[in-house]
Amino acid sequence: MSKSRRQEMGLTRREDVRRRLEGTSGRGRKLRGLTSLMRPYRGRVILMSIALVIGVAASLAPAPLAAKAIDGGIIPGNLTVLNLVVAAYIVSVLLVWVCSYAQTFLVGWVGQRALADLRRRIFEHLQQMPVGFYERRSAGVLISRMTNDVDALNSLVTDTIVTLFQATLTLLGSIAHHAAVAVEQGRAVMRGVLAQEIHHRVKNNLQTVASLLRIQARATDVDPRRALNDSVNRILAIAAVHEVLTERRDDDVDLAELLERLRATIVQGVGAGKTVTTQLQQVSLAGHTATALALVFSELLQNALEHGGTTVHVELDQVGSHLVLAVIDDGPGMPAGGKPGTGLSIVQALVRDELRGDIDFISEGGLRAVVTFPASATAGGAAASSAA
Repeated sequence: MSKSRRQEMGLTRREDVRRRLEGTSGRGRKLRGLTSLMRPYRGRVILMSIALVIGVAASLAPAPLAAKAIDGGIIPGNLTVLNLVVAAYIVSVLLVWVCSYAQTFLVGWVGQRALADLRRRIFEHLQQMPVGFYERRSAGVLISRMTNDVDALNSLVTDTIVTLFQATLTLLGSIAHHAAVAVEQGRAVMRGVLAQEIHHRVKNNLQTVASLLRIQARATDVDPRRALNDSVNRILAIAAVHEVLTERRDDDVDLAELLERLRATIVQGVGAGKTVTTQLQQVSLAGHTATALALVFSELLQNALEHGGTTVHVELDQVGSHLVLAVIDDGPGMPAGGKPGTGLSIVQALVRDELRGDIDFISEGGLRAVVTFPASATAGGAAASSAA
């Protein structure tokens, strides 16, 4: 109520609030009274509610059935699915008819009996009232209360409440259906994006393999068997990256996990009788960059196992904004003025073009190959170490 209205009625704010509360205090009592009228017929009320829910669900069925008929029957030409959808549609129509009939019958049956009980209660109550009650109230008012008010309740029970519940269930069902359709469309879009990303990665990796094979083919005085084994190791390095990506289900690769897998595979192939130790910091790298790093690591580790001594040590650290990968062996080192072979030429090209970094070869009591590249797509973590 506005301030001017309260002043006209001579009420304070507290008195106005109390008046409003007193005006609504009987709603709970009225609702309990209506519930008590329905209690003797609760079995049929439950059946009516079930029929209402089933009828609303069946009325919402044609839309998803039509989608199923188009996607699963008409487009692929599957008559079995189409026949099943048509049968389901017929069943849904029959359910709507049966449930609507049952709902209308039960609502009318329960409503009329509940109102008959209400009229009986009113009549019994009026009979118990003293004579003075009838002297203070006109007969027209009492008759109006027994007829018009009860008729209003009849309309409320048999029409308004049922319509309200039916509209609410229909709204909730429509929202659930549209939400399901939106989720499915989102999944379809994500599947399309994922498929495009997979095709893009496969294309890039195949181009990388083709480039490596071209470089290998231009090399002279190369043992064909060794060249084939080198190519297999490079392909396995790319496969290891995709395996890690598949397990993580995101676009980042745990470098420590990736290098450990590659180490185990390469040592098993060419590192018999040699010891390989690792000290790897837990960092993540984007998938496309991890592929290049996997190829670089495979070449460096394989070179250290073939031309180094009996011990190889691998380190991976994050120094500021850069990652540092070092492969250290206790072999004779790189001869002064020596020309790098095909594998090291591939490493230099990958570090320069893909990783945007630098590689240094230091011969001091063995060979130390150090790769330094930006770590802008990485996330730091704890360190891990192992030995083989």
